[in-house]
Amino acid sequence: DRATGVFTWMPPAGYLGTILLHGFSLLTLKILLFGPDPLCAGLLAALLGVKILAKWHVSRALLGDRQSHASLFLLPLGEWIAFGAWLSGYRSNRVLWRGEVYTLEPQGRLTPYPQT
Repeated sequence: DRATGVFTWMPPAGYLGTILLHGFSLLTLKILLFGPDPLCAGLLAALLGVKILAKWHVSRALLGDRQSHASLFLLPLGEWIAFGAWLSGYRSNRVLWRGEVYTLEPQGRLTPYPQT
């Protein structure tokens, strides 16, 4: 399956990157399923704060967008949508890239999908 192929050839730092990238969604899921605890609540607040600061900095300081603060409340929704898209990628080992369909092999190699 796709997850096995991706994680087989992923460098060790990739695992940490995945946890950091989806940390907000993973922590909110943990809190929803098992209830809050001080450590998870603190990590969740810190992650949200860092993501808000990063969005604000990129939008305002780098892109000159003075209205970016108006959409900050959508940030958690965007995190959950990205997490859902990431999870849905594990349903299949096929990839559509530039109009062509490929199969993701267990070693992480893409091969053309046979046309029917």
